[in-house]
Amino acid sequence: MKKLHYFILAACIVIPQNLHAQFEGTSSSTRSTALGGMFTPIGDDPSTLFINIAGLVNSTSPVLYGDFSDASGEGYGGETMIGVLYPVSWVTFGAGWYRRDLSGGEIEDENVLIAGLAKKLLKNTGGSYLSVGAAVKVGRLAYESSCDCPGSGSSESKVTGDFGLILRPLPVISIGYSMLTVKETDFEEYSSSQSWNRVNRWGISYFWEERVVVGFEQRRSGGSTTYHYGLAVRTSTPIEILAGFDDGDVQGGIRWVDEVVRVSAAFGSDGGRGVHAMASIEVSILKGEKE
Repeated sequence: MKKLHYFILAACIVIPQNLHAQFEGTSSSTRSTALGGMFTPIGDDPSTLFINIAGLVNSTSPVLYGDFSDASGEGYGGETMIGVLYPVSWVTFGAGWYRRDLSGGEIEDENVLIAGLAKKLLKNTGGSYLSVGAAVKVGRLAYESSCDCPGSGSSESKVTGDFGLILRPLPVISIGYSMLTVKETDFEEYSSSQSWNRVNRWGISYFWEERVVVGFEQRRSGGSTTYHYGLAVRTSTPIEILAGFDDGDVQGGIRWVDEVVRVSAAFGSDGGRGVHAMASIEVSILKGEKE
């Protein structure tokens, strides 16, 4: 347990320094939206591939995942995330794709491909563990055509990566930290530079009898700090009620939890552009428990 105490101290003294990020939608899944953006310390569904890569270790069987949102405000189209997780005895692999359609501006669409893995470094029979994860991702911006002639559009791609950890010192406490876009980069092909900047998130959550989860997350972006609070309550049926505050904005949703299929729906504010709806589905391909 002494080693766990040292890791708790290390997690608590991390001082993130974030900037506003391009592809910010990649870190906002249906369930995290319903929880007010609080998800980094939980990481127990496939969307953790895009939010905190260390959470991949919570998958005990191969899972297919899809996440979809509607159009949200002028110039913004729908968003899609798909992914697959595959655990083996010593590590869990994950790969996914994110796309957002844009209109009315210089950028036509955003795409991100991500692939990573996570592993438990420390674990004991009481349910405590430390997991770490890392991912490589490729971001691509497609620019609007400068004329109506065929082939006049262009695109630009950049490579970076993510890092994350989850520390569970007690079965009822989880601490998470993720650094998204470890290597900052700029897209400079078009008339105005588009930055893809580093984002840091950390949070802590409390689990009560596998029925209630309450948590807090802090995020820094563009020189400012935002605070996110989430609450999930499992009913006697396999339905989970989700609610949260995303830096003061109210979010909410519902989740159906089954051994094979889990479906979530959420509504929430989208960066001041209005209210949008999201839905996701997870399908476990095989039942089983990873060693």
